[in-house]
Amino acid sequence: MHTFEVTEKLDGSSMTVFIKDGIVGVCSHNLELKEDINNTFWKVAIESGVVDLLKKKYDNMLNPDCIAFQGELIGPGIQGNKYNLSKHEFYVYDVFNIDTQEYYLPLVAQGITVHYGLNYVPVIEANHIPTDNISDMLIQAEGKSVLNPKTEREGLVFKGNTEDISWKAVSNKWLCRYEYSKRNSLQESIFTKRLCSL
Repeated sequence: MHTFEVTEKLDGSSMTVFIKDGIVGVCSHNLELKEDINNTFWKVAIESGVVDLLKKKYDNMLNPDCIAFQGELIGPGIQGNKYNLSKHEFYVYDVFNIDTQEYYLPLVAQGITVHYGLNYVPVIEANHIPTDNISDMLIQAEGKSVLNPKTEREGLVFKGNTEDISWKAVSNKWLCRYEYSKRNSLQESIFTKRLCSL
C-alpha cells in the first residue's frame, strides 16, 4: 500500500533558489529576481548560506546536479505574518532536479534540504495512508500551525513516498478565519500532478 508524507501547508510567498550551469538564481512566484542584497528573497537566500554552498559544491563536483529548492518565504510583512516571526525564513517543500526534470521523493528531498542547511516544511506524518473521503480529509486538514500554535494552519500537503503524486487539503477553519468561502476549500483540495517551469 502506498504511503504519503504529510506536511503543513504554509501561508507565505513562493520562493525558489536554484543553480543551473553554475549560476545561482532566486525567483519569486513567477519572476527570476536580479541579485540584490536589499531584495528580501535574495537577502534570505544569501544569509542562509545556500547560495555560497550551491556554488562551492557545483565547482568542486565532477558531475554536479542542477537543482532547485522550492518553498515558502514567511515572516514580517508577508501574508500578515501569521507565524509571528521576528525575521524572514525560507521553508523548502520540494527539491527539483533540473537536469532530469524530476522531483526528488520526500525522504531524499528532506535529506538534501538539511544537507544545504535549509528548513524543511513541518512534517505532520511521514508514512500516512490517506482516506479516500474528501470530507474526512478536509477535517484532517484543520489544526494549529506547528510554527505558531496560536494560529490555524492553512492546511496539509500530501506527497507520495514512492511515486511523484501530490495534493493539498485546505482547512475550512483557516478559510473562514481569513474570510474565504468553504466552497473554495473543496475547489482547492483536488488531486494534482506537480509541474515545473524550470
